[in-house]
Amino acid sequence: MIGERYKFSIDGQRLYHLAPTRVILVEEVDGKWNFVGHALIEKLTIDALANQTSGSYRITRLFPAEYRVLANAYEAPEGKGLTIVGTTNRSGAPT
Repeated sequence: MIGERYKFSIDGQRLYHLAPTRVILVEEVDGKWNFVGHALIEKLTIDALANQTSGSYRITRLFPAEYRVLANAYEAPEGKGLTIVGTTNRSGAPT
């Protein structure tokens, strides 16, 4: 939901832009990327000893379904974009 705050914790050491710079919110579904919207990273902790990155973010925009289809097809690395059934792929062929 827009305005909601969420916590995250992932393996590895990663740097993200902090608020007020937005980041693209992407969820991973079975190894595929699904571009969801925009978020602001409000807290960021990098633990080098545990090789862990954690923090919190606030959702500022959710993309409409039509835009997610295009973002998944054109912004994700080749083969990594989530295909939404009933759409077309990069070549224009139905999925």
